[in-house]
Amino acid sequence: MAKSDTKKTPETVENNGTAPDVVDNLDITCHEIALEYINTLDDPNELKDNNGLFVGMLKYIYKNYLGDIIGNKNNTYIHYDYDLLDKLFYIYTDFVYRYKQNKRPTIIEFSLFVGMDRNTIHNAAFGLTKKLTPQQVSKCKRWYSECESCLVNGSSVFEIFLLKSQYRYNDNMAPVPLESQGPALSVQELPDLGSCQNAISDKTGDDHNKGKT
Repeated sequence: MAKSDTKKTPETVENNGTAPDVVDNLDITCHEIALEYINTLDDPNELKDNNGLFVGMLKYIYKNYLGDIIGNKNNTYIHYDYDLLDKLFYIYTDFVYRYKQNKRPTIIEFSLFVGMDRNTIHNAAFGLTKKLTPQQVSKCKRWYSECESCLVNGSSVFEIFLLKSQYRYNDNMAPVPLESQGPALSVQELPDLGSCQNAISDKTGDDHNKGKT
């Protein structure tokens, strides 16, 4: 399928608002593009077991649709439509619970889905910026809480690693008090996570290109 058949170019309104028709069709359009991506795979069932393919689907939706809706190229706190992001979080978690084998949403994946730096979400959720309204902060905290609760229920080394690196859990698996927390560590500061992300990106590109041949 040609890219021009997929690429959506929705119109937005000023003051961080999103056109009503875009919001009304958001869920349907995201799921349509997800199915379009899945249909390019040699074996659609691989999506449940291959996290690289799942991440590839999220990035595919952002590239072909969400990037034009969100449109915040500066990646700054106040230029996001947080009501729109909240709707997208529900869509993202629906994808997770529908397609992922481990059913674990993460802030890292959500940030890829909406093209938002994960430190922006972290800083907003933990009150490290004064530029957001209480309602916007509450939304970010809710995203973090759902992702955190799913990790707490897990027991893999990677899930424990994420709790320590992204949620500041200590060696006793207890969260560090909020006032002690700083910004989330970057990929450069977490070499193991960085290697994992690179592997995911490489696998995504290879498998996705193979699916189109």
